[in-house]
Amino acid sequence: MDSLHVKSQCCRAKIYRFGSRRRQCSRCKRTWSIRAKRRGRKRWRNAPGLLQAVLVQGRSLKSLAPRTGLTQQAMGHRWRQAMRRFVSRPRVLRLPREPLVLVLDGLYFRFRGKDWVLYVMAIKPCHQNRAVFLDPVLLPGRENMQGWSQAFKTIPASIHRRIRASVSDEVSGIIKLGTSQGWIVQLCHFHLISRLQNVRGRRNRNLAGRALREKLYQLTRKALDLPDGSRLRTVLKRLNHHVGQAKRLRVIRMIVREFLRRIDHFRAYRKYPKLHLPTTTGSVEAMNRIIRDLMRQTRSVRSPQALLLWATALVRMRPTIMCNGKHFQQKKFV
Repeated sequence: MDSLHVKSQCCRAKIYRFGSRRRQCSRCKRTWSIRAKRRGRKRWRNAPGLLQAVLVQGRSLKSLAPRTGLTQQAMGHRWRQAMRRFVSRPRVLRLPREPLVLVLDGLYFRFRGKDWVLYVMAIKPCHQNRAVFLDPVLLPGRENMQGWSQAFKTIPASIHRRIRASVSDEVSGIIKLGTSQGWIVQLCHFHLISRLQNVRGRRNRNLAGRALREKLYQLTRKALDLPDGSRLRTVLKRLNHHVGQAKRLRVIRMIVREFLRRIDHFRAYRKYPKLHLPTTTGSVEAMNRIIRDLMRQTRSVRSPQALLLWATALVRMRPTIMCNGKHFQQKKFV
């Protein structure tokens, strides 16, 4: 029986060997490879040590370039490629099966005269003191309820359905947005105390109404910390009385009156002790400071796209942070 040889796909003609891995058509002389390989230089493998050195240890690309035998420009190109590959990988978040608390804060940037906000979020399991960062969201404009609504849509559904409370500062509309999600809203104590400190007048002895300002400050601090009971009711009664006397102290009067209107959200950690709610957004603000400092050191982030790439890579390299909630000891009755 005559053997049947494979014909070329181009001309259906006889095929000749053209080296070890190539073949040639006998009619049109076209050649091809029988085991085609990817053209071009081989892709450089990601070195996790490079991401670790820059994003965790805080080293500069300029200091790392001489050790690798590359120029600073080549090192920058290799660094950008490594970040893009690292961020493009799918991320899997493993959290314990228990209620979760969302801690959130916004970070302002400005590019070419336009405002941008980096929405940073962290998830804290109720009975643990470590929070896990979600990938940040970058949106144009100022921080507002619409921006946070878009950021919440990026939370994975398996995590979103287990969130029971949120901790945030007093950004406009955040209470309405949180309650519409079915969450308990805890407002940040640090932001409130910081605003009161600015108008307290402790260092400026010539400021009008220093004694009354100090009373309002101290009573507000007590109202934040005291448990429910007669002592709290007495403090709130005195606070309402002194606010009525502070008619000429416009700014501090406005801050205290706003606190009294939202006191349930400032004291949510007392009303729901089993959730162990943090009373500040300090853990997320610590990450915001790291992002801000890294942007100042590198000086190579000149666009919103570069900012989002750097911030996402940084959050993934530093995925967790300490986040302590409020714990209350149960009273023992004998």
